[in-house]
Amino acid sequence: MASSMASGAARALSTRALDRTEAYQAPMALGGLFAIVTGVVTFGVAMGTGASAGLAASTALVNFGVMGLFGCVLARHSAAFGAILAGVAGLALAAFGGGAGLLAGVLLTSGAVWAAVARRWTLPADAPPASLHG
Repeated sequence: MASSMASGAARALSTRALDRTEAYQAPMALGGLFAIVTGVVTFGVAMGTGASAGLAASTALVNFGVMGLFGCVLARHSAAFGAILAGVAGLALAAFGGGAGLLAGVLLTSGAVWAAVARRWTLPADAPPASLHG
């Protein structure tokens, strides 16, 4: 009886969390997870074969993948900051992550651009204009 109540509560929590998830968070999460999993596998293969060539790429994949996942989580609270973080991680993955990093970077960057378009980032009407003089 208690296990059925616990599973019902867990199901209610998971559907509630899915209701709050925006569609643009899906490519961010997929890109981050793909980068982390690929980085761990690449690291394992590099350590197993004794080659040090894949260590830099695997480190970049894991680090920027975690950064992209953090951007996805942050986008739940602040779409602008989360999208910026995921976009920077995606561009870094595309630049330094090799072939797998390119795919993960495209996913992360597309989610960041989607968030920017979906939220229509604009300055408020009463915001003062930016000035270079101080």
